[in-house]
Amino acid sequence: MAASAAAGVVFATQSDIDTQYDSVIAPALSDAETIPPLTQSDIDWALDIINR
Repeated sequence: MAASAAAGVVFATQSDIDTQYDSVIAPALSDAETIPPLTQSDIDWALDIINR
């Protein structure tokens, strides 16, 4: 982490994370149409990648 910071990589503050959560993630989670539930096909696809 120190090397990344020394290289100029910008890290988000907790305040930045909270703001993005409140403005982007929380509203999306409250609307089932925005993020539809996973299907068995979605799960199989993810597990295929993990198990490679």
